[in-house]
This record gives sequence, structure tokens and C-alpha cells, in this order.
Amino acid sequence: MKKIVIASGYGIASLGDEALLHALVNGITSRLGSIALTIISRQAMLPFFDDENARLWSDVADRMKLSRDGLVRRLTTPGVEIGDIVEGGMNWRDRADNNLWPAIEAADLVIVGGGGLFHDTNSRFIYGPLTVYPGLITAAKAMGKPVVVAGVSVGPLASGWGRAVVRAALQGIPVIVRDRPSQSLLRELGIESEVLPDLSLALDPLPVELPMAGQLLGVAPIWLDSFADWLPDFIKGLQMVMRGTGLTPALIPHCTYQRYPIDDDTNICNSIIPFLTAHSGAPMLVQEDPYDPETALGVYGCFAAAVTIRMHGAAFAARMGVPFTSLAYWPKVGGFCEWYGKPVYPLEGLDWVHAFLEQWEHRDEEATRIRARTEELRALLPRYWDVIEEAIGG
Repeated sequence: MKKIVIASGYGIASLGDEALLHALVNGITSRLGSIALTIISRQAMLPFFDDENARLWSDVADRMKLSRDGLVRRLTTPGVEIGDIVEGGMNWRDRADNNLWPAIEAADLVIVGGGGLFHDTNSRFIYGPLTVYPGLITAAKAMGKPVVVAGVSVGPLASGWGRAVVRAALQGIPVIVRDRPSQSLLRELGIESEVLPDLSLALDPLPVELPMAGQLLGVAPIWLDSFADWLPDFIKGLQMVMRGTGLTPALIPHCTYQRYPIDDDTNICNSIIPFLTAHSGAPMLVQEDPYDPETALGVYGCFAAAVTIRMHGAAFAARMGVPFTSLAYWPKVGGFCEWYGKPVYPLEGLDWVHAFLEQWEHRDEEATRIRARTEELRALLPRYWDVIEEAIGG
């Protein structure tokens, strides 16, 4: 049985991150059969996030137990033996009992991905993930372990330091990015990569029944520090869409990790709902099972259309053939929409509303187009498993 370590932002109740993990595990086992899996959670980055390190580390065991229970309960793919959910802090100089490196040393393959893991846009990220993932890759290579970077976004990289770190880490290993801007940036750094669609398109939905299915407007917002600048326009835009379509808003939080407000989209959803008055029903908060991407896909299948700020809001809508309009808080949103030939719109302003209402007039044709394009993109995804199988030696 092959031993595989997979590392990314898992374990924080994020639909997008868990979707990527589920898709990776499903695809790997479809090729390799039974595997022994070690998951490196985003919890490993906690020492870098603020100055309350002592408090954060004091309850890390409880948090990791919750993360493990959630991930293990949902990762029901036959043939997967969960070895551990590793939180081992990346501050290895100060932690003699670090359990990250033994997991890598025992592995037959280390996979980093997917997600937006390589950017340097704020100090919290520079001293956290942008040292975590390149450091993990460098350590695995030093141990002679094959490494694959799969389904990531790269950038923005504004600093020479960030560009140098990413260049050094990704040299000489297979890299699959999920959008062409990431591929172009890596090419500037002298790194060749393949580009494939987001892994979440590989997942299949679980059945879900929602009241008023087919009459719902799916809304996937995100809690951003800048919300005071764009939230009034966003609310006004939703009101205009409701008047123009008669749809009832169904807000779905994509991340519900309660450590910080910014990691819990429930906060922004609850801030929006009081401003929405539906023609055909009361606005709702959809929390069927917030960490479960297959259930979330079933929820999206109940929507007539979607307005998304979260990138995986667009991806889940696309997977279910639901017409969607995306607002870009991050370049990866535009990178995903490019696969569908769709523009993205700024958070501030109402340009997206006019585009949404025009699309609504042709919603059946748009849904048919999206479904056809999704099947084309899903047909490309087995290439992920080809690269992983080649790296581990079959």
C-alpha cells in the first residue's frame, strides 16, 4: 500500500479546500487502489497567524480532533486508510516533538495542492503559507521523496523574496496549475507547468432537497476586511436582481471556521440577509453540512442561478450547470471563469447586475452551454492522476 502525504489548507471547514482534497483522494485511489493517507492540515500554520501563539497552541489538540473527525467522516472513499491529520507546527526549530517530518520521511509521495497556496500579498501569508509550502517541498526533495504540486494557483507575487522562494521550491518537480495566469507567472520565473481545470469539477453531488428549489438565487459571499467598501453595492445589486427575476436568495457560507471572523462566511451572510426581501419567500441561510463539498454540490443543484464571490461558488455552480455571475476578490476567480469564457466583475459597482439580468434572459441556453463546457473540462482531469501515478512509480 502506497503511503501518500497531501498538504494544503484542509481542516478549516472550507468547502473549496475540502472539495480539492476529496477529488484528489478519489482520483488517486481510482488509479492506485488502496492508499495510506496522511493529511497535513492548515492548522500547521497557526503559529504564524498572530501574537497569541501560546493560546493557539494550548488548544491545538482539540481543534485537530475536530478537523480529523470531520475529514475522516467525509472521506469515505474505499481503500483509503487515514494515517493521521498532522498539525505539526512548521516552527520546527522550537518543537522537538514535531511530527511533520517523520510523516514525510515515511511517504512514497508528497502532494501539495490544490488551492491558492503561493502568494505574498500580506505579512500573515508571507510568514505562514509562503514559508510552509515551499519549506515542506524543499524538505521532501532533500529527503529524496517525489513531490507533485497539483491544482494550485500562483500569485500575486509582488516581492522579489516571494518570487525567489517559489522559484526555488518548484524547480525540478511536476507542477499543475489551475489557471493560465498562474502558468504565465511561473514561466516568468523559469518554471514550466501544466494547466488543468480546478479539481472540484471532478466531484459528484449528493442529493439535496431544498424548499423552493429552482426558484432560488444562490449567493456565495466572502468575509473580507474591505467589506465596508463594497458591501452596500453588493446588497443593492442583490436587491435589483431579486426585483428583476423574482428569485429568493439562498446564502451559502463556504467557510465556517470560527477562529477568526474572516474565516467564517456565516458572519457576512447574516449581515446581508436582513436587507433582502424576497418576492416569493424569505431569504435563507443554507447550512446543510458546511464542510461537505458533495452535499454543497447538491445544494447548488437547487439554484436557478448564482452570484458568487467565492471562487468555488462559481466552480460548484458550473459543475451543476447553473448560470453564474462572479465578482473577483482575487485573481484566481478570473482564472476559473476564463475556462468558461466568462468575465468577472469588480466588487464595487453594479456592472455585474446588468450582466446577470442579461444572462437571465437567456438562462436556458447559458445552462446548456455551461453543462457542455463542464463535461469538456471534466474529461481533462484524469491527467492529474497520470502525473501522480508517474511520480509515484505506478
